[in-house]
Amino acid sequence: MPGFLVFKFGGACLLGPDDIVAVARYVRSRLDGDLRAVIVVSAMSGASGAIDELMKELNDDPPPPSAAVALASADQLSAALLSLTLSGSGLVTRLLLPNQTGLTGEGHALQGRLSPCDGRLLRDALREHQVVVVPGGHGTDEAGNPMMFGRNSSDLSAVALATAIEAAECEIFSDVSGIYTADPVLVPDARPVPRASYRFVGDIAAGGAKVLHPEAVALARLHGLSVVFRGRPPDAPSLTTMDPSGSWQPAVAADARGRVWSFPDPAVARAARDLLVSEGLDALQSGHCLVIDPAAPKSVLSRACERGTQTDLRLVTVLGTENAPPERYLVPAADLGQAVREHHRRLYPDAGDVGAHAPETAQARSPYSRVMMGPQ
Repeated sequence: MPGFLVFKFGGACLLGPDDIVAVARYVRSRLDGDLRAVIVVSAMSGASGAIDELMKELNDDPPPPSAAVALASADQLSAALLSLTLSGSGLVTRLLLPNQTGLTGEGHALQGRLSPCDGRLLRDALREHQVVVVPGGHGTDEAGNPMMFGRNSSDLSAVALATAIEAAECEIFSDVSGIYTADPVLVPDARPVPRASYRFVGDIAAGGAKVLHPEAVALARLHGLSVVFRGRPPDAPSLTTMDPSGSWQPAVAADARGRVWSFPDPAVARAARDLLVSEGLDALQSGHCLVIDPAAPKSVLSRACERGTQTDLRLVTVLGTENAPPERYLVPAADLGQAVREHHRRLYPDAGDVGAHAPETAQARSPYSRVMMGPQ
C-alpha cells in the first residue's frame, strides 16, 4: 500500500463554498506520487447547534438514538459536499458513512466510548480511491445503531483512523494554527508551543481547552502518533506538533463551554458524578461543584443533579509546574477572560509582544449552517 495522509478539517474550515473549494485544492496539492488521503470533516460551524435547537423545539429531551441520527446529518452534509468537490477536481474519491468506517463504540448513544478501530474497511477503500472522506465523531454500537463519541470528537475519529492504518501522523486543521499557553482569543500575548508533549496537551484538554479531544490525546500517546496542528487552507500554517519528544510548559486553560453545577457538599457532588459515569457520561469535580458537558441529556441530568443547582460559573485551570497538581478556580462567566489573562500574566510576566503570533479568529457561524433548517 502507498503512504497515507490523515487530515481533519474543523467546522471553521468549512464556512461556505469558497472554503470547501480551498480545502479540496489543498488536499490535491498534498497528494504527490502514490499518496492516499483520509479526510475527516466536522459539521459547518453552527450547523450542529442549529439542529440541536430544532430538536429541542420539538422535544426538550430528545431520545439519544434519534438525536445521534439528527446530529450526524450535519457532519455527513459537510463530508458529502467536500467529497463531491474533490471528485469534481479529478480525484478518485469515496465517501464513507459512519457504519462503513470501522469506528465502533459502546455506552451512551451521544457520548459513546470508542472501541479499538479495525482498519480493514478503510484500507479496502484506500486501495481503489485516492481520497476517502469520513464524517467525524460518529460510528455505530455493536448492534449497528448510530453512535456519537461526544461533541467535538471529530479529531478523535481522525486519530483513531490514523492509528488503525498505521499512518505516520495526523493533521488537525482549524481557525487556530497551533497550541498556545492560553486561549489566544482571550489572551492576545499567549505563547505558541512549537513542540508539545502528550502530557501537556492532555493536561490543558482536561481543563476544557478545545485543542484536541482528551481521548484523542491518550490514543495518540499510546501509539506514538504525531499530531500536527494547522490553520485554515489555503495557507494552513502550523505552529505546533505534538509528539513523543515534545515538551510541557506552564499554561492556563479556560472551559467556556462546560456548565458548573453546585451541590451541598463534595460527597453529594461525587455521588452525582458517579451516576453520570454509570450512564457513560463524565464530569470534572472541583470541590462541591461539577463541570458537566451541556450536551448531557436532560433525563440524565435531572436524576444526577436533583440536589444540585446550575450556576453561571466557569472553570479556569492553572498548570504551574509539570509535577504539581493543577490549580482550579471557578469564576463568573463574565469574568472568564479577565481571570485567564491575570493567571497567564503571573506565569509569563515578560510575555511582551508575543501577541503578534495570536491568530485571526474565523467567523463563528457559517452562513450556510442552517441550510437544512430554513432561513435564519
